[in-house]
Amino acid sequence: MKSSNKITKKYVSSQIAENEKVFSKDDFCNKTGLSLYINELMREKGLESASEIYTRAGISKQTWSHIYSGQYCPSPENARKLTIGLKCTLSEAEKLLSYCGMSFVPGNDNDECFKYCIENQIFRIVDVLICMKDKGSLQIAA
Repeated sequence: MKSSNKITKKYVSSQIAENEKVFSKDDFCNKTGLSLYINELMREKGLESASEIYTRAGISKQTWSHIYSGQYCPSPENARKLTIGLKCTLSEAEKLLSYCGMSFVPGNDNDECFKYCIENQIFRIVDVLICMKDKGSLQIAA
């Protein structure tokens, strides 16, 4: 009996290891949809200057280029920063985050600061950071 238990455990362990998958943000991100949505927002809002967007968002030109071209899914931090850079409404921000496989987390101080700034049309990342600092929740890189 002991030997059959060992075989069974070994078999089960091997099957779990074979079928187990480590998820990355790219598993939940629709990079193409995100890129198209960013283009749509830029067109609708008359935002022509990419440098204005990534500067306002506080992300690098290289990161912007990779996200904009659909090659890269942004980190949660950069996805939220993009909502500021693109001057999103709250519904637009939620849609943008959904393309990234993310959402605002209720009760999260950082997300509450982003939402407050978006709802009040405060589109400077420094103001979001000040809000976070005031709440004592500064957990995002500037």
